Amino acid sequence: MPGYQGAQLTVGLELTNIIPLQTIATRLLNAILDIREVKQFRDQGTDIIVEEDLATVFGRGNISDGLLQDWRKQLFPDQNTSPTIVELFRLSQAKSRIELHENPSVVAVRAAKDKSEKYLATLITLSMLSYFHNRADLVTLISSSLQTIHANGGGEPTDPGVGGITNSLRNCTVDTGTFNWASYSESVKACLSSNIPGYKHNESYITFPPSVFLGALDFLYIVQRFPADKKITVSHPTGCIPLIIWAHYILGLTVEVKGPCDTKATFPLDLTESPHVLINWPEPEVPESNPGDLFRYESISGRMAEICLLERDRSVLLRVFPDDHERQEIAAEERHPLRGYGKA
Repeated sequence: MPGYQGAQLTVGLELTNIIPLQTIATRLLNAILDIREVKQFRDQGTDIIVEEDLATVFGRGNISDGLLQDWRKQLFPDQNTSPTIVELFRLSQAKSRIELHENPSVVAVRAAKDKSEKYLATLITLSMLSYFHNRADLVTLISSSLQTIHANGGGEPTDPGVGGITNSLRNCTVDTGTFNWASYSESVKACLSSNIPGYKHNESYITFPPSVFLGALDFLYIVQRFPADKKITVSHPTGCIPLIIWAHYILGLTVEVKGPCDTKATFPLDLTESPHVLINWPEPEVPESNPGDLFRYESISGRMAEICLLERDRSVLLRVFPDDHERQEIAAEERHPLRGYGKA
């Protein structure tokens, strides 16, 4: 059918006048590279779609310069032999070859190559959450939160599934497990201990109540984008340590913990302005008949914690509070660095 072939050739030639051949070749090459990347993700036991879903949620914020510098210093200290993930991330894609230590996963490599910073932000945030929480419980917490967001008209992403999130967190821990989140945790504890009367650490302070975690997933990024117009309040200190690290150290927001008798702990210490995040620390109402039951009181009150997003005039824009049927328990799993342990 010569006529058909001729018409097809004519259309093809005309398209090359509209779309340059170089552009067509570039798009074909990118498509091939995308397929190779999908295979790399699959070979390492993770799913590129799951990673995209997680980045849509956890990659929305801008990471503070201080934490980025610490991240580079701790994970890739040998600057003479290899560029760091952060440096590669900040550079343009002029170089085609990337050198990284200890065979990082394809997730870490993509974070280093991407200019949008969302993959690096996702890696850092999930690394912090993984440090404080048992993996299985954290997977359930993330999955249920994404289901709730989607069910309430939050749009994408849908729940990637327990298996997909588990694999992503496993790779994240392998890539970033040596980062010393313990130093950030100890800094927060020291500030609380110095400024909140009667402060005594317990495990409830390092695990997110589901309601607070669900609200933080959106509210923290909204406040970072509109810092002069939006504020966050949290009714109870359960989960306050990872929340403070997430808000202040990772996203650069200011935080105040309001204690009893007009006491307060602030992050940074010299905070003079109105904080972006206000955490209330009520005086515990421990029954006189059993004054040693403080931990049980904190656990029960924590499950009742609510988080609010406020307008500039302090009117409530959004509120997340526990459902009556909420019974999810999140186990703490704070890790401790063992670098150098056992050396003679």
